[in-house]
Amino acid sequence: LTTKIDDSTVFRMEPMYQEQAEGYIMINSSFRLRSALNGGYLHALPEYWDARAAPTEEEENQMIGYQKTFEERVKLVLCSKAFDEDSLVLVRVKEDEMSNINIVKAMIEPLQSFVKSFDADKLPDRSHIMRVQRVLKDLIVFVQRVPENMTTFDHFTLEEPANNPRQKVLMEQGVIDVVLEMLRAPFDDHNKTRKPTVSLSDIKNNPDYKPLFISCQLCYRLLKQVIKDNDECMLYLSKPKVVDFMQVQLGYQLKTADTLMELFRDNRYLLERLTDQQISVFFDLIRDVGKLSRYMNFLNALLTCEGEGLPHNQRKICDMLEKNAEDSMILVKMTNQGVMASL
Repeated sequence: LTTKIDDSTVFRMEPMYQEQAEGYIMINSSFRLRSALNGGYLHALPEYWDARAAPTEEEENQMIGYQKTFEERVKLVLCSKAFDEDSLVLVRVKEDEMSNINIVKAMIEPLQSFVKSFDADKLPDRSHIMRVQRVLKDLIVFVQRVPENMTTFDHFTLEEPANNPRQKVLMEQGVIDVVLEMLRAPFDDHNKTRKPTVSLSDIKNNPDYKPLFISCQLCYRLLKQVIKDNDECMLYLSKPKVVDFMQVQLGYQLKTADTLMELFRDNRYLLERLTDQQISVFFDLIRDVGKLSRYMNFLNALLTCEGEGLPHNQRKICDMLEKNAEDSMILVKMTNQGVMASL
């Protein structure tokens, strides 16, 4: 990057101070990035962006720059002039950070092969699924600060403080994307060109698919833990297409509701962009699956953000409650014996 330039080199590192040995960049020293193609220096133009403003289609798909409030970000351009404020510093990666990256890289392979099996229209064998479950359980523990003296626990109920650096590693190394693919692959009809390998109703009701059912539950459990108390990971998962995909899998006991609850909780970006269709999904579940408290709790979570009421959502949900009162609410009446409820 400093001396030899070939056709694959796009940028080279140029030391800020010439006393460094030629061809070398000293650790903890400053350098600039210079284009190997036209000699321009990488220059940062500051700009401000409001996540509450309507994003462009490209930003919607890529989640570029999403933040909870006004935040500074930069636009990178090439400039013929070198500016001191564009200097970078070469630092060593901490050993624990490298260890986290290496651990995750070692774990991701069986998850990727799980997806490839379904893409090839094959159901993974039991040993493969068991291996995938072990990896998912390890990752659930990996992103939490579990006390060393805690040796036995249930991965479906384990709730310890989030390990933010490790959550970020899973996002940066593509684990979140792979887990979403794991939840898609068994039920994918490949744009209606073939039947899905498994149907959502089969995985819920057919005991032959119990190992696969547990794997999907662990996937949702992992996603919940990855976004817990981590705004960056939460916003990464807040793509509208992802939310719509998850809502399709509600009602099949895959622990989808718990993950969506965590995703929507105090997530202003999503809460201020709720559509009637997204809200109506929960009323449909209450009508079709039953008047379960977790669905009503979910509707309740859509009404506020960080203790502040959201009038737009409040009006929408109140209107839908009024229209669907018989299907969605528990009817009560006073009698001589007291209050009677009709489920």
